[in-house]
Parts: sequence; structure tokens; C-alpha cells
Amino acid sequence: MPKRKKTLTEKKREAVLKKKERELESLCKRCGVCCHIKVGLADGSYVVHPSQTCKYLTDGNCCSVYERRFSCDAKICFTREEMITKDYLLPEGCPYTQIRLGYKSARVVSQDEFDAIIVRELELGNYNILLANRVF
Repeated sequence: MPKRKKTLTEKKREAVLKKKERELESLCKRCGVCCHIKVGLADGSYVVHPSQTCKYLTDGNCCSVYERRFSCDAKICFTREEMITKDYLLPEGCPYTQIRLGYKSARVVSQDEFDAIIVRELELGNYNILLANRVF
């Protein structure tokens, strides 16, 4: 059975979607910070773990599966739509956080700050903080 030709309307819709995708993609700074584990705190906010990352993040802060990142097996790879619509998946300073008014970003902290946060969270009874150092 021959393949059906696309209508002009369908071709226009595809062109608009491709343009929108390129525009969204151009926002990414490729800094790799979104590939770090986010850790929930007792106050409901999140911080970016300074050293725990996705297994596909290279030493140069590049995603080794970037072209298929939204469909890979990594536990922390979310679709762009999920990252924009769900708070705390993106770090502060990420251009994608500007798309949604009121987006709550994960705070970027140093290792020393993170170590102090762990102590404070344990004192508050947040033992889930200990899961932050597991391998993803």
C-alpha cells in the first residue's frame, strides 16, 4: 500500500514543531548541572548534589547520550516538558527555568555547603538525605 502524502497543513505543523524544538534546544547551555542528582531537604526545597551525577555525564560535563537522553535508561533523565513543568528538576540559572513563571529551581551548592546540609538535615530527622550518595 503506497504511503499517503502529507497535506500542506501537516507539513506546516511539522515545520512549526521543528522550529520550536530548535528554539528550545538553543536554550540549553550544555553545562551538565541538570545531570547532577537533586536532593530533597526537610523544608521542601532541593539542592544540586555537587558530585553525584548521571552515569552518562562525562568528565567534560557532556552527556554521552545527549541525542537520545530523553529515552535512555538513566534514572534522572527527564523529558524537556517534565523538566519545565516539575519544580526542582532544573538548577538555578538554567534558561529553561525562565519558560515557566514561578519555577522553583534546585539550589547549586559546593561540596562544603552540601556536607553542612547533610549534618543539618540529619539533625532535623531527614534520613533520606543519606540516599543522596548512592550511584545512579
